[in-house]
Amino acid sequence: MKNPLTVIATGIDYADSQTGNENANVPKTKKALDTVRNETQRLGRMVGGMIDLASISGTEENRKRVNFAQLLTGSTEAFRLSLEQKNINLSVKIAPGLPDVFIEADKFKQVISNLLSNAADHTQDGQITVTADSQGGYITVHITDTGCGISPELLPRVFERGVSGRGGTGYGLFLCKIIIEAHGGKIYIDSQPDKGTDAIFTIPVYGGQEVAHKK
Repeated sequence: MKNPLTVIATGIDYADSQTGNENANVPKTKKALDTVRNETQRLGRMVGGMIDLASISGTEENRKRVNFAQLLTGSTEAFRLSLEQKNINLSVKIAPGLPDVFIEADKFKQVISNLLSNAADHTQDGQITVTADSQGGYITVHITDTGCGISPELLPRVFERGVSGRGGTGYGLFLCKIIIEAHGGKIYIDSQPDKGTDAIFTIPVYGGQEVAHKK
C-alpha cells in the first residue's frame, strides 16, 4: 500500500505548492489532482480486496446447494450492457443439465465478476465467450477473450497477491484462486500476447455435501 500512498502524498504536496501562486501551472496541478483521485480509488480497491480476503474464512459455513447454471447466467448477463458499451460481444454457452454445486454463491459471483472484468480490461472491440460443461464429477468453466493477452514473463505470476500487468490491485486473480481452491476446484490461465486469454476453473459437482457439512 506504500506505492499509492506515496503518489497521493506527492500529488497533494505539489497541488498545495501551487495554491495562491500567481504563476501556478494549472494543467499540471489538475493532472496531479487527477492522479491523487485515481490512486485514492485504487487504494480503496486494495482495501476492499483485503477485506474480501479476510472474509474467506467464513466461506465454509455459508455453503449451500446452488443451481450453478442460473448463477453463471445471472452473473454474466449483469456484464452484458457494460461490455456492449465497449464494443465487446458476450457469448454464453452452458451445457444442458449442468449439475448443481455446493458453494457460497456470493463468492463465486465475485470470481465470475473478477474474471469478466479482467477479460474486459484486456479486450477492445472483441469477443468474450463463457462456456460451462461437466465431466468426471467436475464443472469446467472457460472465460475466453480475444484481447491483448498476457506476456510470457507475467503469466507464471498472475495468481500472486499484488501482481498486476495493467495497473490493477493484484488481488482479483489471487482471490479467485483462494475461493476456487477452498471449494475443491482449480484455476488456470492460458494466454498468448495478441491472441487472447482463456481463464479456466473447475468446481466439484453437488454430491450431498451438506449432509457431511452439518455433522
